[in-house]
Amino acid sequence: LLPALRTAMQLPTGYARSQISNFISKLTAEEAQTLASDLVEAASTVSPADTMFGNDIRMEGVKTLTKYHFEEGIAAAVDLAKTQGGHGSQTRTGEIMKMITGYGSAAKPQIPALRELIASFNADVENKEFPGGELNNMRVTSVEEAIKAIEAATTHPELRRIKPK
Repeated sequence: LLPALRTAMQLPTGYARSQISNFISKLTAEEAQTLASDLVEAASTVSPADTMFGNDIRMEGVKTLTKYHFEEGIAAAVDLAKTQGGHGSQTRTGEIMKMITGYGSAAKPQIPALRELIASFNADVENKEFPGGELNNMRVTSVEEAIKAIEAATTHPELRRIKPK
């Protein structure tokens, strides 16, 4: 199963990649360790085709990395928040921020990137690339709350690291 998942995560179409999300979500810690570098790559790779479904595998990759507290999952989550695209981001951003805050104080190095994310969201509105008002406020507020939670955090879970291939 793991070699098949590795191959499927590299497919160029978002829909095809989205079909394995259910399998990714059920990986054990050991299986996630085996596929960890592939999960980071899948989380950071925007599907060049069938983009409507492209965030499914990216979200599952980040969810799995954060579920097992891989240190690399913090940056992968921030990258996903930055590159997720506008459609649906008002709710997806909140989900991503919950994953990041689960790292507690270990996420503190990402605070500058989260502040940049807020500026980017507001720039999207100014450039008429995303609607202002409630939808953008949902994105911005979830990031602001995450920053506050991370700044207040004094502990973090034991972190795993991706083992070299």
